[in-house]
Parts: sequence; structure tokens; C-alpha cells
Amino acid sequence: MKNKNLCLTAALSFLAFAAMAQVKPFAIKGKIAGKTDGTIYLIYQKGLQKIITDSTKITAGAFMFKGTVDGVTSARILSELGSSTDARAFQIFVSPGSQMVTIPAGDFSNGLLSGTPVAEELKQYNEFVNDIQPQLDKVMRDYYTTNSAIMKATSDKADAVTLTKLKTDLGNLRTALSVLGKQMQEKKLDYINKFPNSYVAAWILSENLTMPDINERYAKLSPDVAASNVGKQLKKGIDKAKLGTVGSVAAPFSGSELRGGQLSLADYKGKYVLLDFWASWCVPCRKGNPHLIDVYNQYESKGFEIIGVSDDDRAPDSWRKAVEDDKIGIWKHVLNGTKWMSGGGINFDSSNSILDKYNISVLPTKILVDPNGVIVGRYGSDDDLDKKLAEIYK
Repeated sequence: MKNKNLCLTAALSFLAFAAMAQVKPFAIKGKIAGKTDGTIYLIYQKGLQKIITDSTKITAGAFMFKGTVDGVTSARILSELGSSTDARAFQIFVSPGSQMVTIPAGDFSNGLLSGTPVAEELKQYNEFVNDIQPQLDKVMRDYYTTNSAIMKATSDKADAVTLTKLKTDLGNLRTALSVLGKQMQEKKLDYINKFPNSYVAAWILSENLTMPDINERYAKLSPDVAASNVGKQLKKGIDKAKLGTVGSVAAPFSGSELRGGQLSLADYKGKYVLLDFWASWCVPCRKGNPHLIDVYNQYESKGFEIIGVSDDDRAPDSWRKAVEDDKIGIWKHVLNGTKWMSGGGINFDSSNSILDKYNISVLPTKILVDPNGVIVGRYGSDDDLDKKLAEIYK
């Protein structure tokens, strides 16, 4: 027995060591022109579930980030949280070991990563899209500026001529964004056709999971790229796209019910149950609740159940108030299950996210599960759901 225990201990120690060996330290040394102090941010993925938001101080135009990653990892450097792809943010890839970032004065979009093999790939990609990306960035900035101007003009009760011109400008910018966006997508496709076995190609694919041949493209990645965090994120995205589809088995989940006690989807076997994915801050979700109450009252006596799954993990009080205000406490409710870390920013662990288990990216979304635990419907509109329920309970 003692020998068996020793073997088990040794095996567990080896597995723990192997897991640790996959996570390696990184350091990013940075220089930013035209800025001697302030704060700069780094957002990156740690493992498959955790998003890390790190910040550091700029001192005499220099900064340093340190952390750990499990291989090459997609990341973004930002001058402020909430920045999008413009002059205040840019895409990098963090590798184990040391790397250098150089940022021109006032223009993050022209930042340069150096010191690693993937940095050369990123430089190659940026040169590849350089005929479109600057135009796209400028139009995007102009779009946000014009949209803000419209909101301010509306608030200030500006004259009709001013508002009409701003709205016309916004429409033109929206058209330009659509044209440039399509051109950029074609350019990205051209890039992954030319360089199919690259970290950048894996990153592009992870943002375009609807490509019909994505599985074949994933298979072309080298073992190193596939084993990197970028490759793992791509595989996770491909697998996730299959979740919550009609005909698949509903993913099991459990959580603390609004009024106390544990709720488990397994407890509903033998009944039709509607999973209502919503949030207190989701206006369309809240507007649809009166109709959902009518649906519940119509079919509840026939064994129909609803479980509300709310994306309100950061605001449980708002969740409870919304349930009370909308009078939807007549069915059961759980929170999504995302664990938000301390320290602010967007640090979170989504390993228990129910939304992720069902590949929910848009609210509201409703999923109907049959008595055998199989998904028989996925709905964004009330009409299709109403027709399905009428068919079931005719």
C-alpha cells in the first residue's frame, strides 16, 4: 500500500510539474515617445478561461510588464481601458521570455513589437494590410467622433441643419466602414492563404470562426502553433461554435438559485425547459419579459418550465431588482457563473460560464430543451418560439 501511495504521489507531482512547465514567464520592455509619465495597460489571455488586465506606470517614457503565459498569446496594449482598434490601442503577441515594444508619439496603431519570432510575423502582417488598415483606423476614429458629436448636439438641442449634416456624415462613414471592412476581410483571407502555418493566421481564424473550411485550415497549423495559447483559443472557438446547436445534448449546469438553494438542469429532465439568457441591463430582454410571462402562464400547467440565466455576475443587486420589477420571479433564476477578480478592469474567470457552455454571444437568446435533454430550438425572436411551443402543446 505504501508503494502505491508513493507512486500516486510521484505521479501527481509529475503532473503538477508538467502543468507548471507549460506556463513560462514573460517580460515586455516598452518605450513610448512623447509621454514621460502616466499609466499603460496590457490585456491578455491566461490559459483558456482567464482574461488578465495588467497596468504599469510610465517612467521617463519607459514601462515594463511582467507575467506568465502558456506559449504565444494574443494581447493588446492600450493607453486607456475601453479603447478600440485606433490610435490608443494595438495588437501584439506575447511570447515567453523578453520582448520589446516601441510606441510612436500619440499613435499606438503604429506600435512595433520586436525581439521574438512571432514579432517578425506580426510585422509581416502589418505590412501586408498597410494599404487598408490606416484608412480603416481613420474612418473608425471619424465615425466615433461624429457619433459623439451627434449625441452632444442632440443633448444641446442643436438646430436641425446641424443635426442633419452630422447624421449624413455618419451615414457616409458607416458606408465607408462597410466597404473597408470587406476589403480588410479579403486581405486577411489572402494572408492566411499565403501563410497558413503562422501564429497570426491562427489569430485571424479565431476571429473568423464562421469560415466554412476552418477545420481544414486549423489542421494545417504546425504542432507548435496549435499548442500555443493562440492555437488553443482557435480550437476552443471551433469547438464552442458547436455548442448549443439544435440537435445537440444540452450542457449540464448548476448554480445558486435567486431565492437560495442549488438549481441543476438535470432536475428538469422529463420536462420541456426554456433557458432564457438575459441581463438586467439588456433593454430588449426586459421588453420581452411581459410576453414571456404570458407564455409561461399558458404552458406551465402542461409541465413547461423556464430557467432565467442572467449575465449579471458583477451586479447581483440589479439582477434581483430586475426580477422583482419585471415580475418574473414566477420561474427560477441563476447567474451566469463568471467569476470576476479583484482589482477592477476586466479580469475574470469564465470556466463556469453557462453562456459559454451554450455559445451565447447575443442577448436575449432562448434555448428550448426537450424532456430527453436535447436542444430542439434556439431563438432570438418570440415568433419562432411561439410557433414551436404551439406545435409541442397542440
